[in-house]
Amino acid sequence: MNNSIQGLPPQGSMATQATSHAGKRTGEAGNEASAPAQDAVALTEGARALSQIVEAQSSAGPAFDAAKVERIRQSLADGSYQVQPDRIAQKLQQFDAQLGGSRKV
Repeated sequence: MNNSIQGLPPQGSMATQATSHAGKRTGEAGNEASAPAQDAVALTEGARALSQIVEAQSSAGPAFDAAKVERIRQSLADGSYQVQPDRIAQKLQQFDAQLGGSRKV
């Protein structure tokens, strides 16, 4: 099977479309010698934009600060790490608000 990804579908079409291009599949209508079908996928504008965002972020470098991770690891190892429950609660509320939660910060 040969798969290809093509550009955007026309406005108002479904999110993805799979179509057969090469005719009958092997075994259909008693024709065992026919060529296998080729499938294609068309991405929506939103899917294409998301793909571009992911590619841009992945090419920007690591998604975390390795030096900060090492500082936290060291402070955990030597017992100097202090949990800040108020800050954790505030960050959780901010995250909930970004996701469309009902609470405001």
